Amino acid sequence: GVLGVFAAVFTTLWTLSIDSRVYMQIIVGLLAGALIGFTVASKIQITSLPQMVAAFHSLVGLAAMTTCI
Repeated sequence: GVLGVFAAVFTTLWTLSIDSRVYMQIIVGLLAGALIGFTVASKIQITSLPQMVAAFHSLVGLAAMTTCI
């Protein structure tokens, strides 16, 4: 569940040896993503779940394309 995901993310971040500024960027990104995801998920009805998944996949594709550019 959620606790397992939290433990995995915490363990991964704990084992990295990176600058504290990078840690802050990662944490801010995680919090922003969680806030956006929670906001979108709380407004969507269960019958619209396939459309939401398709929209999120589109955003992932856009992020990948932007990263490549």
